[in-house]
Amino acid sequence: MMGESSPASCTSHIGDDEIKSRLRDIEPPVSRLLGRNIISASAIGTVEILFEAKSDFMNGRGTIQGGMLSAMLDTAMGNAVAATLAESQSLVTLEFSVRFLRPALPGSLRSKARVTGKGRRIRHVEAELYDEARILIARSASIKLILSKDG
Repeated sequence: MMGESSPASCTSHIGDDEIKSRLRDIEPPVSRLLGRNIISASAIGTVEILFEAKSDFMNGRGTIQGGMLSAMLDTAMGNAVAATLAESQSLVTLEFSVRFLRPALPGSLRSKARVTGKGRRIRHVEAELYDEARILIARSASIKLILSKDG
């Protein structure tokens, strides 16, 4: 598209370790609640994150409540987009969808997220969430709006 740049245009000169470090420094309370542990991240907009699905997150059926799984997916996708941004930029979610495929039990859950499309102010991103046996639990897509931190 005309006037567009590559997903890594703002961070392509930064190494993956620095991207991981930057993402770890951005730790809102929800990330701590979800037990976010960044395994890998790259400036092209990919991340792999481990979350800890606590027994406190269970619904009445003894599985992890869908809202908690959604928060994990949204966090992973936000991190994938954040990996592509300059320090002067931030993001908000415009649209979010999730498809639950199997119930999740307490334990470690792994998410893989990636930016799939980029405009000047918009990022499209997708993610999957897997259980400890690497079985796919949920799949998600989102559209993020890029904002300037300066206002």
